[in-house]
Amino acid sequence: MPKNLKKIVAPRLDYLILTLAVVASVGLMFMGNHGSELGALHSISLELLGRMAQPVTAIRRLSDVYEENSRLRYQNAMLQVRNCQLAEAHYENQRLRAMVGFAEQTPARLQPARLVGAGSHPGMATILIDVGRLQGIQENLPVMSADGLVGKVLSVSSNHSIVQLLTDRNFRVAALDQRSRVQGVFQWAGFDSGLLTGVFLSADIKVGDWVVTSGQNSLFPTGLKIGVVSMIDDAHAGMFQKIYVKPRLDFSRLEEVFVMLDANAGRQAGG
Repeated sequence: MPKNLKKIVAPRLDYLILTLAVVASVGLMFMGNHGSELGALHSISLELLGRMAQPVTAIRRLSDVYEENSRLRYQNAMLQVRNCQLAEAHYENQRLRAMVGFAEQTPARLQPARLVGAGSHPGMATILIDVGRLQGIQENLPVMSADGLVGKVLSVSSNHSIVQLLTDRNFRVAALDQRSRVQGVFQWAGFDSGLLTGVFLSADIKVGDWVVTSGQNSLFPTGLKIGVVSMIDDAHAGMFQKIYVKPRLDFSRLEEVFVMLDANAGRQAGG
């Protein structure tokens, strides 16, 4: 590396130049007053000294550039970290603003919570949140975000709870088309969508309709957003439509949620 090269080579070059200078001086003394020889030797000495000094100067400059680049790289890394922190604070502020705005519009009592890890139930889509019995959490309470229904509380400890997600294949919730009021049951189908089942072929369902909780299930109040109808398959044999519903909520980016402590109050929300 240039820095190490400076430490190793530069001192030796200094000594070499000094040696050459001493030799030249001794030569000058022995030359006596022979002007022409003295001038030639002096010229050669200066040339040698100049040429030998150039690599030392170049190495020193190269080392200075390396040290400056190292300092700039360090400062750039620190700026990158700071920018990442500021960006994260900005996005967190946006999420919290959305949560606060949602909480103010919802008549039910909501307990804010943060996702702290995956749940401990094998084969189920679950998450672990940082509130529990001491914060008033009970089993089967609805869990939601500003973008819609997240799931329900599955099990509770003193300060943590396991939440069964909407994306678990065993999860079921009574639902309806918010526009036409046609009712069915929502269940997860896989990948990025669920199905609104039990809807007859003649029912009025359109792509783009919002699907929300119907309140027919005592665990969930009316009007919690589940997702938007993304596709309807009514070509297959049978009495029912195959209605695909895509949640607005991105579960892969889920960080903060609300536990609805008083689900009955939420029955007046939406519709």
